[in-house]
Amino acid sequence: MQTSPFYNSQNFLEIRFPTNISYGATGGPAFSTNVLTSHAGHEWRQPNWNIALAKYNVAHGVKTEAQLAELISFFRLCCGRAKGFRFKDWMDYKVEKQVLIIADGKQKVFPLYKKYSVRQDVWSMRRINKPVHGSLILKLDNIKVWDDDYEVDYNQGLITFETPPSEGEELLVSFEFDVPVRFDTDHLAASIDSFAIYSWNEIPLVEVRVS
Repeated sequence: MQTSPFYNSQNFLEIRFPTNISYGATGGPAFSTNVLTSHAGHEWRQPNWNIALAKYNVAHGVKTEAQLAELISFFRLCCGRAKGFRFKDWMDYKVEKQVLIIADGKQKVFPLYKKYSVRQDVWSMRRINKPVHGSLILKLDNIKVWDDDYEVDYNQGLITFETPPSEGEELLVSFEFDVPVRFDTDHLAASIDSFAIYSWNEIPLVEVRVS
C-alpha cells in the first residue's frame, strides 16, 4: 500500500468527532471538474477525480454550551487544519451484507470497500480505511466466520485471514465506517448574539485521502 509523502500517521488522530454535533451537519460527496463552454454553448468537461471527496459544514450541529466547549477542545486538539480525525456521516456510514470479493484460494489480505450501484449495476467503489471498531461481521458463503480465523486492521480497513479462503467462496461483509476528515479552517470564529445563543458562519470539514 502506497501513501502520500505528505501524509503520516502522526497527522491523523484515531478519534471520532463528537457524534452529537455531526448529527446536525450538512454536506456530502464532492467532485472536481473543469468545465469549458464555447461561444455556442457547447461544453467540454474534464473530471479531475474519479473518486469523490466529501465536504461538510458542522456549524448547525452546535446547539448547547456543552457542545460548544467540546468543539473548541476538539479544534485545539487538532491544531486547526493540521491533524485529521474520524467523522461519522449520518447519511452514509454503513455497509450491509455486501459481497466484498470472490476468493481465489490464494489471497489472505482484503481491503474493505463500499459499492455504490444504480439498478443493481455497480458504478463506483469507495475504499473504506476507517471501519468502526468491533462493527465488522464477516461471512463466507453466508456462514459466519469466527473472530479467531481473521484479524481486522480498523485503522487501515484491512481483513487478514490466517489461511486463504477457499477458491470460489463469497466474502460477505457488514460494518459501519467513519470518514477521514480534517478542519478546513485554522480559525474557529464564533459570536454570542445573546445569552446562550451562538452563531457561526461556517465550520468546514473536508475528507482526506489516507492511502
